[in-house]
Amino acid sequence: MTSSWLKKTLTRLAAPGKPPVPALSDGEVASQIRIIRAHMMAADLEAARSLLDGLWQSNPDNADVVAHLGACVYLAGEREAATPILAKAFAVDPDHAFAAKFLAAALSATREDDAALAVARRAMELNPNDSQVFSVAASMLLRRGQFEETARALNRALEVEPEALKPLEQLEALSVISTVKRSIYEGSPKIAEARRRNINRLLALERKKKLDAESLSALLALLEGGEADSFRMAAKIAHANTDFADMTATLATQLASIFWIEGKSREMLAKRELALKLDAGNRTLALGLAHAQLMLGDDHWKGAWQTMTDVLFHSRADMQPQGARLWRGERLGRETLLVYQDQGIGDAIIALRLLGHLSARKIAWKLWVLPALSDLAAQCVGEEHVLRLPTLPSAKDAGVTFACPLFGLIAALGLAPRDVRAPHPGSGAASRLALAPGDLGALRSPRIGLLLGGNPMRRDDWLRSPSIAATQALTAIGGVSWVNLMIDERPLREHIGKTLAAHDPMPGVKNFADTAALISQLDAVIAIDSSTAHLAAFLGKRLWVLAPSMLDWRWQAGELQSPWWPGARLLRAEAPGEWKQAMATLVTEVREFVKTQAPASP
Repeated sequence: MTSSWLKKTLTRLAAPGKPPVPALSDGEVASQIRIIRAHMMAADLEAARSLLDGLWQSNPDNADVVAHLGACVYLAGEREAATPILAKAFAVDPDHAFAAKFLAAALSATREDDAALAVARRAMELNPNDSQVFSVAASMLLRRGQFEETARALNRALEVEPEALKPLEQLEALSVISTVKRSIYEGSPKIAEARRRNINRLLALERKKKLDAESLSALLALLEGGEADSFRMAAKIAHANTDFADMTATLATQLASIFWIEGKSREMLAKRELALKLDAGNRTLALGLAHAQLMLGDDHWKGAWQTMTDVLFHSRADMQPQGARLWRGERLGRETLLVYQDQGIGDAIIALRLLGHLSARKIAWKLWVLPALSDLAAQCVGEEHVLRLPTLPSAKDAGVTFACPLFGLIAALGLAPRDVRAPHPGSGAASRLALAPGDLGALRSPRIGLLLGGNPMRRDDWLRSPSIAATQALTAIGGVSWVNLMIDERPLREHIGKTLAAHDPMPGVKNFADTAALISQLDAVIAIDSSTAHLAAFLGKRLWVLAPSMLDWRWQAGELQSPWWPGARLLRAEAPGEWKQAMATLVTEVREFVKTQAPASP
């Protein structure tokens, strides 16, 4: 499709005037449209364009003609140019299913999400048996963080077209972004079967080296989302294709994801840099590179935090206060700044230390965190600062103009790594915490808290939580009063209760303030990468972290040095899901620690 033809088309759209040739009848138009559709399905856009040019001149206000013209422009890769053409068709006939489908896709491609979602919802009503429509809608819903609605759209897409690959890939993306196992979102066991068939089909092509970049990326994504055996297969294929001849940004990103999980820092960084080079300006890829840079050190500290703040604030409607402007460090005068939690509980605990910098600069601020964290936050930063609301308030409800996510304070205040590397950011906080139910004073010292498993519904649980067999090594440590800090009901919790005679006060714990009060009574904590580990570090406790093989800016920069909790001892899994060496080191070090602790009388 030539640019001159497109320019002429858009000029006619702006001022169609009187048709230069006699209008065709509806029957004649319909006959021509059938031929045009056949050309479009055969990817012969030049032939379709030639016919559409004539129809456009004779019937410029026919919704069918305009819709197919817009679809032809869209399929030629001119997404932005296609939008006004498709919008005209949809305005002429709001019930035109074809126009609604392609207009939703064009708006989505140009990131006009609010308009795109409205059109997509209408398109789903008009095209109840078109898998592609539900897939387009799912992309926008996922970008907005509407996970349950995303899952419903993808389930419908697979119900309509059970062997469709795109919705299966989108289910993987939903699982990655939400951190929830993909099976939670699958409404039918048929989806798992469809995934298995697609994987087998793609594996057969991969063995013959007949996969293009798009299909190879899909295969790696489907395999990565499984557990240990499936991931190992993905890793093997990834390493065999690290220099794939026709590399795309999508494939480079998928390779980076696998290298990240393996803990291969240089390979991961190289692929994230390549992905952004191949698709310059892509905000999601810029966010991925910023994460990678923070994992590996402080060299890109300022720019990486600015990128992370900007991308998350502007791309996730569910993670920002409606109507608020992002604060970048402007003078506020007498205005109050809303600081809010936009990440997980553990991240919020890390970032609480940043709030003191606002007070030091005499900036008035209010904090919103999830209800589970509000008691702890109030005790640490002062009740007067905490907005106790069940959901993130709008700018109007909070009475503010500016808002900033907790970690956004780093960029807004120009904080350097040295500004956040306090040895014990939470020192003194424990003295302000009321004792939770389950006072541990009756237990002999040393009292060591254990959190060896997280939420079993998390996608990465197999990477984060050691197996029962791996944790059996702890039975070799004597002279300890073990205390369970795990809240999730899983076999491992019952196992440590029996094999280690662990005291379990967690049934009486209601929130993180209660958990903090329990940890304040412990001599040390052993935990997987979790909010509880961050809380123990916040309280300045002796801490061993069983970190997974994957790289993480929260615990490490470079190799084992953590910029956030330098006093924590990081023991990484030697490979994804493998903990034998880490557990052996842990046993040795905890034994030495126990020797230094004089047991107190109960």
